[in-house]
Amino acid sequence: MNEAARAITHHPERSARHSSRQVRLSNQLCMLAYRILDEDCLKLLSFGPSAR
Repeated sequence: MNEAARAITHHPERSARHSSRQVRLSNQLCMLAYRILDEDCLKLLSFGPSAR
């Protein structure tokens, strides 16, 4: 999840200020909803299993 968060905050032009992304944790696909506060800070809004 840390890698996904770094990718989001370091490339904000690739995503909206509020968005969601699927990430893989321990072979499970999860949905991560977030808000970018600045280039170093991401606020996690929601996290849970992804309905695939």
